[in-house]
Formats: sequence, C-alpha cells, structure tokens
Amino acid sequence: MIMATQSQIGRGETAEATVLLERVLARDPTIIDAHQMLGQIASSQERYEEAVAHYKNALAIDGDHKTSLFGLAATYRKMGRDADAIPGFERLFDLSHRDVKVAIQLSELYEEAGRIDDAAAVLDEVSGQQDLPAMLYNQLGELRVLQGRADEAVPLFEKAIATNEELPNPYFNLAVLYEENGDLNRAITMYERNIERAPKNFQAQFNLGRLYGAQGEIDEQQAMWEAAIASNPDFARGYYYLAKLLMDRGDLARAEELARTGIAKDPNHQGGPLGYFVLADLLNRQGRAADAQEALARGREIQGRS
Repeated sequence: MIMATQSQIGRGETAEATVLLERVLARDPTIIDAHQMLGQIASSQERYEEAVAHYKNALAIDGDHKTSLFGLAATYRKMGRDADAIPGFERLFDLSHRDVKVAIQLSELYEEAGRIDDAAAVLDEVSGQQDLPAMLYNQLGELRVLQGRADEAVPLFEKAIATNEELPNPYFNLAVLYEENGDLNRAITMYERNIERAPKNFQAQFNLGRLYGAQGEIDEQQAMWEAAIASNPDFARGYYYLAKLLMDRGDLARAEELARTGIAKDPNHQGGPLGYFVLADLLNRQGRAADAQEALARGREIQGRS
C-alpha cells in the first residue's frame, strides 16, 4: 500500500494519499514511511509546521532515516530556519558517505551562515570524486574567492565550464576576476558568454556596458545599460548611470525621466545620493537652477546619513 500511495503522490492525488496514510498509521503508528510521506505532502503544500511534525514523528522511530532527515532539513530551509537545517544535512552528509548533492546543500548553508572555510571544506571532501557537476566546481571557486584565494578559483571556474559549457555562472565569475586584474578583453568575452546563456543577467549587462564605455564603444555601452534595466526594472543604479550617459549624449529629456524613475524605484536610497546628484546636473543644464538646488540639497541630505 505504501508504494501505491507514493504513486498517488507522484500523480498529485495528495488528498487521497493522505487519507490512506492516516489509515495506515491508525493501524500501526510505527510505519516510518507513512510519517515521511505525510511530511512530504505537507511541505509541498507549504504547510511547513505540519510537515516538521510529521518528519519528527518519523525520526522519533529512526533518527537516521535518510529521507526524513532530508525532508526535515529541506523544509527548515524553505521556512528560512537555516540554523535548524544544518544539523540534518550534517548528519545526512555522514550517513550518505559524502553524497555530492548533500555536500552542495550543506556548503550553501555554511556559506549563508558566514562559515566560509567550513563551506569550502565540505566541497573539498567530495572534490576528488568522478563525474562531479559543474555547479560544484563553480561553488567551490566562489568560496575560494571569499577565502582570498582567487588564483585558485580561476581553474575551478574553467573546470566548471569544461564540465558544462551552458552553465552561466562561471563565465560571470571569471569576468569579474579578469576585470579586477585589468584584463578587460578577456573580461568582455566572459561577460558576453554569460549573457548568451543568461540573457536577463542585468549585473553582467551593466558590467559589460561599463567595459564597452571604457573602450570608447558608447553605442554598445548604452545598449547594454538599456538591456540591464529592461532585465531588471527595479535596478535603480542602472537608471542613474544610463541617465548620466544620455545626459552626456545630449538627450536631456529622457535622461531626466530615467533619473526620476531610478529615484522612485529606490525609496530607501540604497543607491545613495547618486540619483539626486545626476538629476541636479540635468536640471542645471536645462536652466532650472531652483529645481537643481532642491535636488542637490536632497542628495547631500542622503549623503550625510550614509
């Protein structure tokens, strides 16, 4: 009956499956898979507290039941309770003989908790295995950068690309490293390859536009920054930089529109005073001195608070 119930869950017949599982447990409350499946159903329906209770019932019968350990830890992650998820994934990592998928989850949790060395150590433990996924090499490369070991990150990103040429992230990561090292041509190539695979990566589009501008390719710079705000309409900094570019190119009307749009999308001023400074410059160029002074004063007020 348990196998048939799992098939029902797979078909989305969760109400019917729940009835059957509850009947099974009424007859024998020690059926661990029944508790686990009820937790699976509840978690899939975002009834997380209920899911936690079901998984805990299963683990009370067998504290090392892998499926329930994973279900409980994954549910805690969905709830934003990462500190509670870590022990489950740590136990799974031991029980699963360093399973790669578990390693990736545990490493992510450690990284989010600021435990960078622990995150890298987990991936190092499995890095000698065969047929590893590209995302593991990329994740380990990102951790090496955070550890201040960027020179070791480059071959990891390259290995990720060699393993899966369609994974966008290692191209972006390599582009950032090349840019930081002043190798702009290679950085441009990597940003372009990232965007080919992730056409909505606004940060790559923004960075690439900046590099185009550094090479004097202003039309290409504008096109990339236009693409960045189209990819992420809430990207306030993108509006500010594009507004400044268009102001310098003489399109004052659209530049003002962009600056004001960026300010409206950044009500808490996470981008600092830049939007108001750009707007003040624009208004001055239009001969609107009083409005420009007002914008400048607002920018200085924000600057003083930061």
